Amino acid sequence: MLSEPSRCCLAIVCFVTIMFGYGNASYHNLEHHDVLDLTYIGIPVKIPMSKYSRIPHDTQILLNEMKDGLVTKSFIAAVSVEHIPRNDSQSSETSPYCANDIQRFITDLTRTSQNASVTYAYQMLDASSKLPSGILQGRWFWPGAFEECMEILSPVLENATGSKQIQGQYFSVAVYIDGKAPFPVGGGKSYPLVTGICMPGSCSNEEVQGFLNYVVFPYLRNQIHITLTAVDVEAMLPQTYSSGAKAALAVCGVFVFLALVGTCLDFFKIGKLPTETSDPNQDRSAYFLDQDTTLLLRRVNPDNINSPAVAKVRWMISFFKCFSIISNAKKLVDTKTAVGPLACLNGIRVISMWWVIQGHTYTFASLCDNLLEASKIMTRFTFQPIANGTFSVDSFFFLSGLLVTYLSLKSWTDRGKMNWAYYFLHRYWRLTPLYAIVVMIFGTLFPLMVSGPYQYLVSQPDSVLTQTVNECTKSWWANLIYINNFYPHYGDLSMICAGWTWYLANDMQFYIFLSPICIFLLYKWKKLGIAVTSGLILLCIGIRVFLVSYYEISGLLDVPTKHAEDPMAASGPMYQRPYARMAVYLVGTLTGYLLYRTQCHLRLNKMIITVGWIVAISSALAVIYGPYQYNRDNVNMPVSVSMLYTSVSRTVWAVCLAWLVIACVSGKGGPVNQILSWKIWAPLGRLTFAAYLVHPVTIYIFYLNLRLPIHFTDLTMIYYYMANLITAYTVAFVISMMVEAPMLQLEKLILGR
Repeated sequence: MLSEPSRCCLAIVCFVTIMFGYGNASYHNLEHHDVLDLTYIGIPVKIPMSKYSRIPHDTQILLNEMKDGLVTKSFIAAVSVEHIPRNDSQSSETSPYCANDIQRFITDLTRTSQNASVTYAYQMLDASSKLPSGILQGRWFWPGAFEECMEILSPVLENATGSKQIQGQYFSVAVYIDGKAPFPVGGGKSYPLVTGICMPGSCSNEEVQGFLNYVVFPYLRNQIHITLTAVDVEAMLPQTYSSGAKAALAVCGVFVFLALVGTCLDFFKIGKLPTETSDPNQDRSAYFLDQDTTLLLRRVNPDNINSPAVAKVRWMISFFKCFSIISNAKKLVDTKTAVGPLACLNGIRVISMWWVIQGHTYTFASLCDNLLEASKIMTRFTFQPIANGTFSVDSFFFLSGLLVTYLSLKSWTDRGKMNWAYYFLHRYWRLTPLYAIVVMIFGTLFPLMVSGPYQYLVSQPDSVLTQTVNECTKSWWANLIYINNFYPHYGDLSMICAGWTWYLANDMQFYIFLSPICIFLLYKWKKLGIAVTSGLILLCIGIRVFLVSYYEISGLLDVPTKHAEDPMAASGPMYQRPYARMAVYLVGTLTGYLLYRTQCHLRLNKMIITVGWIVAISSALAVIYGPYQYNRDNVNMPVSVSMLYTSVSRTVWAVCLAWLVIACVSGKGGPVNQILSWKIWAPLGRLTFAAYLVHPVTIYIFYLNLRLPIHFTDLTMIYYYMANLITAYTVAFVISMMVEAPMLQLEKLILGR
């Protein structure tokens, strides 16, 4: 049981350290225009946009109390023992070790003589967060000093009633003010206040939370007239390896082993067949493999080179060589194929991927300490390409539809038939192995890669990030059969496994259900195929009009203001739904068909070229900068305007891309075609799929391992963007060489293609 002086001193320490931050989400009815949605490719983060000069009411009251000096007065009053409320019930909820360690910590902290034996107490106080500046700018998290706290170890105390040594333990504490999370972040969610405090390691989460709610906060409520509640306390403990994590490490180890073996075989040129010769004087005895250094390398007579045993050895070596980093890297950096009429697609693909990474770099920066200032930056005219960066995903839909149609029709014509079995098998084999590895790593190993003040975001059971990570261990199969944009949780991007992979589900659904119908009709009956494809585009636009009207959706924000209780509405009625995104893919389909029919030789006169460029550029600028006025003025887009903009903006963007491709293919692209056709785009383009899968994970790992919140400025974000871009492509290269490229080589080996 803690004495009254102990409670007095701890109240002083804890109040200074418990104030601000992030934790369990509270749901409120927020007006739609209170947020700027920067949800790029499935990461549901929305930045507060409401009245930049206004701080939430409850937090303003707390600040006023601080300004009036009542907090300082309460500190002075706390020194008087009679002002601390007596609450003996807390003693039964605190273990003897925890209570005695707190007693010793406070005793050492209040000693008048400072020496080495009490230094740890001052370190614990120093490691706990303090009242910072910048609260009015939205500084929502005070992390303190994580490393300092975790390294604290008191001197050994003989005959101690508690622990022999006090070990510092870092705790993240989420606090509600008057029963509410005070900082709205959009989508009906709010941030609590969170801070980092350093307490004895013998105390559990429940003990720290109970002591705050039963001892410290009741006293402070009488002084500042505000109810503070510790709604969640999370100790930053070392992560343990689950069985799933161990299995994931084993799988990764197998791929590393295969890559090492394949690379060694390739490097030492083991496994080459003997060169045929007509020299009658040459010894007919030859080596099947160049060097006789293993049991597999045995002398083989050329007469028996096609024997089953030799064929088996040959196949095994070919299998291992599929994993050779040397040969796969050579194929990756090869630019000989980066020529031809469709070379411009490489540049579009890579630039779109860079746009995606840029959007996520800014979106994840909501972990900053100046949210309100960041919100002002995001309303600038120059920021609109980032704020409307979701069109980068439509670029990928367009490219996918174009290439699938063009290559399929070309293959059908060249071969005289269409191998539909290979059509489906190749796509699944091309995407799924690497996809499965990333899902496995994200669901099992990713939490182990996070350490520091933000670790509670992956350890707190109710956090959004914990939810999406856990789904990767429960419903990973939904991702691998490409239905995660509908199941589980109705495809809610904040709750499904790896939310950014909603795009892969849509793309696969288009590939399986839309492309075969359109390709077959376009090949067999040209006019009917064009009519059906065009009709589906109009149907998609009509569906978007209906959804905007029915749910009263404003602009690009996929947040309904009517019928919000509908599960499909609550999880997002438009953004990740294939029936609301298929128009862009189908525009790509028609573009691919046009290139196929004309064999990429289009004749365009100067009038068409001039008008085409003017219309395409002006339309693209209207799509990107159209919502600027509403973002700047912080007002809702009227439903009638939203119906027009939301229903056609993505299709218009696809048409602009179609013109860009047609102009470049026809030789009328000028410097634009020269830039987009640079050979350097080809190797980077081959890494696009891997970069798309891994870049959110690398950004998460970087941001969540920071010891202090990001301070959002233009220069800071540019540097972070460049770092995230390089890191994403570096990791993409590694995982592509280990998984993606070998799987493509295995497909050729197995199918003989």
